[in-house]
Amino acid sequence: MEINKKRIQEKLHHLSIQILHLNEILSVNTPEEFKQSWQTYNLAERIIEIIMQIIIDICTHIVASLDQAPQTYSGCMEVLKNKGILDLELSNNLIDAVKMRNLIVHQYEVIDYERLFSLISKLITDSEAYKNSILDWIKKIE
Repeated sequence: MEINKKRIQEKLHHLSIQILHLNEILSVNTPEEFKQSWQTYNLAERIIEIIMQIIIDICTHIVASLDQAPQTYSGCMEVLKNKGILDLELSNNLIDAVKMRNLIVHQYEVIDYERLFSLISKLITDSEAYKNSILDWIKKIE
C-alpha cells in the first residue's frame, strides 16, 4: 500500500485544531473547575478521543504501508518506534494515551478527572511531538 501524504497532512492539520481546543480547556480551567463541570470534562473526553483517533488513523495507515499488521493500537505505536519514526519516550507516552482513550471510549472504569486534567498538558505536548515526527518522516521518504 502506498502512503497517502495528502491525507496524512489533512489529518495532521485537524490534529492541530484539536490540540488548540484542548489547550483552551486547559487554559481556562483549574483542576477543581474541570472536575466540577460535566460539560467541560465531557468536552475534554471527546477532544481526547478525536486526537487519539487521528493519531491512531495515521499510525495504522503508515504501518499498513510498511506491510505490518499489529494486533493492537499500542502495537501500532511500537511499529513506528521500531522503524525509527517515533522515539522510545514518545512511543511509550502514546501507548499510555491509547490506554486512556480506551478507558474513555469503552468506560472500563470510573474516570479520575483530576488525573485526566493532569494528562491533558502531556497529551498536548505528545500530540505536537507526534505531528512533528510524522512530518519529519514524510520529508525523509520524499
